[in-house]
Amino acid sequence: MRRRRRKEKTSGDLNLVPIMNLVVCLIPMVLLGMSMTKVGIVEVDAPAFCCGNTSPDPTLGLAVAVAEDGFRLKAAGADLAVTHVPMRGTKYDHEALHAALVAVKRQHPHESTVTLTAEPTTALFDVIATMDTMRDEQVDGVRKPLWPHVSFATAQ
Repeated sequence: MRRRRRKEKTSGDLNLVPIMNLVVCLIPMVLLGMSMTKVGIVEVDAPAFCCGNTSPDPTLGLAVAVAEDGFRLKAAGADLAVTHVPMRGTKYDHEALHAALVAVKRQHPHESTVTLTAEPTTALFDVIATMDTMRDEQVDGVRKPLWPHVSFATAQ
């Protein structure tokens, strides 16, 4: 006698419990990871691709160049007391640059724009540290803007 095996009918329902468990575990982990991630934003005015100076205060035209031997300062509208800040050993002397920029700001308090140039071989860390040095100053424990508008361009 042959027995006929009954074909078991499978239900068409999907078992979503493992997928839901995965989602329930992953969403809090992603949210926790995002809360621990710090995002920093540095506003930089990109150089304009047209002729002429588009800065709001074009009278001084201050430019700081990050060179292999230190910082070079130039101004189109004034004679600067300090035009070269040499390196201190193998590192850039950001304190001396800051002091020179504070002195320029004291002579031209209405100016707020400076152009930062760097050679293509300059490390990004040095460029960012220079931008941080130029942006603000500490006065009586309070940060005040020094040169808030920084335009960046690479040196040719």
